Amino acid sequence: MQRPLSVITCVLVPAAILFSGIAFGVAYGYKAFRHLGREDGRGSAPPGFGVEILEPGRRTLWLHTYTVFDGRAYESGERLPQGAKAVVTDEATGETIVLNPYFSARKSLGNDIAVSLGTFEVENPTRLTVSVGGVRNPVVLSVAPVKLGEIFGAIIKLTGIGAITLFLAAAALIVMLKRRRDAIEAAKHEGGGTFGGGGSGASAFRGDGDDF
Repeated sequence: MQRPLSVITCVLVPAAILFSGIAFGVAYGYKAFRHLGREDGRGSAPPGFGVEILEPGRRTLWLHTYTVFDGRAYESGERLPQGAKAVVTDEATGETIVLNPYFSARKSLGNDIAVSLGTFEVENPTRLTVSVGGVRNPVVLSVAPVKLGEIFGAIIKLTGIGAITLFLAAAALIVMLKRRRDAIEAAKHEGGGTFGGGGSGASAFRGDGDDF
């Protein structure tokens, strides 16, 4: 006779699946969002800084409203001061890259907060120079790839991990509870059959006694 599973076992196995899925999701999310936080380059302006662009694609120029850079805390408004202008120059051609200011975004990673000043397209690997004119105090800027597609992809994957984890945990709970119920029912039927056989034997014995 198969021994019924304990209630603790029926609960622990799905719980282990659930916690394993959560741990995997957290690890994946941490790795994915750290990857999403990567930048091509960052620096203070003035005096400005250079950025190596290794892969072509769309980029965002970010103004960090609060950040710590090179051991110093920087804080600024969400826009450059009136009359100030950020300039991105392609060192290979000497041309000033036109920023598209219509894409507005904001990001926060820990204590680092930034707002977008505009986007631009880089067609070939190159080196850029980022500078700012018309500011009294230095500000921190950065250039980073536009990651909307990667963000949506990470969200979809995390949602999938959560859904699969919940499905597996629920399926394990249902299967184990069914096995426990079937084992209990089998034990009841087996016990009932033995009892009935014993009763028949007792009745036959009494019949022999009457004949005697």
